[in-house]
Amino acid sequence: MTMERTREQEILRDRILISWLQTTLPLREQSTDPEVTLELLVEAAEKLKDHLQSELDQFRTEKD
Repeated sequence: MTMERTREQEILRDRILISWLQTTLPLREQSTDPEVTLELLVEAAEKLKDHLQSELDQFRTEKD
């Protein structure tokens, strides 16, 4: 479900993304195997998405 975003929401989304990228930078820079590190970051991002989606679903259920 895609919804139209306000300019403020887009700015907040981009700030969140930048924060996440900055957080992962030291992990990527200090890695002895950049490919594995990137694979693990992708896996972690998928787990994070699942977790946040579950929280959102729960929030919406409780709201109804």
